[in-house]
Amino acid sequence: MRKIALLTLLVSMVFACKKEDIDFTLKGTVNDATFGGGLTGATITLTQIPIGGSTPKVLGTATLTSDGKYSFTFPREKVEKYILTVDKTNYFTISEDISFSSFSTESDLEKNYTTTAKSWVKLIFRNEAPATIGDGLTFTKQSGKVGCSECCPNEVNTLVGIVDTAIYCVNDANTEYSYYFNVVNTSIQGIETITTIPFDTVTITKTY
Repeated sequence: MRKIALLTLLVSMVFACKKEDIDFTLKGTVNDATFGGGLTGATITLTQIPIGGSTPKVLGTATLTSDGKYSFTFPREKVEKYILTVDKTNYFTISEDISFSSFSTESDLEKNYTTTAKSWVKLIFRNEAPATIGDGLTFTKQSGKVGCSECCPNEVNTLVGIVDTAIYCVNDANTEYSYYFNVVNTSIQGIETITTIPFDTVTITKTY
């Protein structure tokens, strides 16, 4: 009887170890670069993308506390990839594809992230009485947020004739935004600079 009980215990231990060994764990910290500390109140989600274009599966979602730490433990399955996203209102969203090969059953995968609060710049341009038909202004962003869907491009912009317009550009909070300008057919040129404010809009007005 004791031998049967011992055998049952050993089998249970083997299966328990096997189950533990085939789990993946993803953990880390999400930091708030604007105010410091963890990104309190953000929603973090881990999604599994199956091979062959099947329906994505959400493996877990959580709300971050003040330490910004997160952890997901989930069964090892052969998949195309995983997607980790972090969302918080008025913060830039974090989204990263993580390959299956990045994980190991022998150790946890640690991924740390940082994001910033959003701020905006309102660029106002006015030219109510052009000197000539071709009177205009060109401007090009010199510093500011890049690489996001909301970001203003770095390309040269040209305004011609009568102008009274406003352009909104998103930026990392507490950082500099600037653009170089040149009034066409004149020697007037320079750089306009401003520091943005978290969750708010600052304004640069250029009248020429």
